[in-house]
Amino acid sequence: MKVEIQNLELSSSDKHRVQFSSALGNACAYWQGIPPQLGETYHVELSVGTPLNWGVDILQTTESTYQLKQEGDGVGMIAKLETYEEEGLAFLRLGGSILMIETLGNPAPIGTFVEAHIRELILSDTGI
Repeated sequence: MKVEIQNLELSSSDKHRVQFSSALGNACAYWQGIPPQLGETYHVELSVGTPLNWGVDILQTTESTYQLKQEGDGVGMIAKLETYEEEGLAFLRLGGSILMIETLGNPAPIGTFVEAHIRELILSDTGI
């Protein structure tokens, strides 16, 4: 996914908080690795810090437009459930990107749109 860094909060740890914009919306996330440059555009991989619980953190929705948005301290995401593996790995389509997340519980049907509430979204520069 392509993002532009709008704000950067450096941290003494390896988790720098960034505010970013993308074609799917604006949100805040943690940046993994060497800090990005303010105002620059990056191709990033998205990941989620903790497993999401079906029926609590991730729910089937009637929305069908991919999006990202800031929700308090977390991020809201509308994505399509592409596939699901028995061990709880779900693959979500977010526009042209695929996001692999760990989940707990009974998943929504494959091919449906879901709304995920993510407490810790992590961005990693792909170097592209």
